Amino acid sequence: MILQALYEYYERKSSDPESGIAPIGFEWKPIPFIIVIDAEGNLKSLNDTREKIEKRLIAKTFLVPQSVSRPGSKSWETTFLLWDHWGYVLGYPKGDSLKDRKKRNELLLSVVNNFGELETESSIFLHEAAETGILLRELSFDDIDFLINNLSNLSVYNKMKESVQLKLNLNILKKAKMDSSKQLISFTNMVNSLPDNIKADEDVSSIIKFYQKEEYKRVFELENWMDCASINGANITFQIEGNKSL
Repeated sequence: MILQALYEYYERKSSDPESGIAPIGFEWKPIPFIIVIDAEGNLKSLNDTREKIEKRLIAKTFLVPQSVSRPGSKSWETTFLLWDHWGYVLGYPKGDSLKDRKKRNELLLSVVNNFGELETESSIFLHEAAETGILLRELSFDDIDFLINNLSNLSVYNKMKESVQLKLNLNILKKAKMDSSKQLISFTNMVNSLPDNIKADEDVSSIIKFYQKEEYKRVFELENWMDCASINGANITFQIEGNKSL
C-alpha cells in the first residue's frame, strides 16, 4: 500500500509541469544546444539555450527519455534515445575545441621556433603547417598520422618537451576520433532500429533524413559550433523548424 500511495503521488506530481518531476521513463536534463532541422531533415541552425545567470551561462533543462548507465570499455555501444552528447549525436571527438586546437598550435610553434637553420623535409613541412595554422582546423586521421611522423623524424628535436607533448596530444585526439566515430554509429543504429510506428512519426522521420543526408557534418560549419564544442560532453537534441517544443 505504501508503494501504491507513492506511485499515485508521483503520478500526480509528474503531471504538473510546475513540479519539476519527470514522468516515468523520462528525466530533466540540461541541453545547451539544439539542432534545428526542417521536415526534410535539412540543417537550419544550432540554437543556444543558455542564459546568463550571475556571470555564468546556464543551459535550459528539457524533458528527455531517461538515460542509462554505460560504464566500461564498451560504453560507446549504449546511447540515449534521440539525445546525447556531441560524440554520439554528431561523431565529434573530445579534445577538439578551439581552445584545444590553439594549444596544439602553440606547441607546434614552440617546436619550429627552435629549428634554427635546420632544413629537412620534415622541418619544412612543420614550418608550413605552423604558418598556415593547420592545427587550428579539423584534422583527419591522415593529417594526424602525418604530423606525428614528421615530428618523430626530427632527430634531436624529437625529444623536445613541446614535441613530446604535441605527439601525445595528437595521439589522444586520434583515439578520441576513433571513439566518437563508434559513438555516432551506435546513435544512428539506434535511430534506424526504432519500431516502424515510431519511425513513421513525422518528427522522427525528419531526424532519420538528417542522418541519411549526412547533414550532421554541416553542423561543424556553423558559426556558433565552437561555442558548443567548448562545453565538455555537451548534450544535444533536435527540434523541428516551426515547433515550439522539442
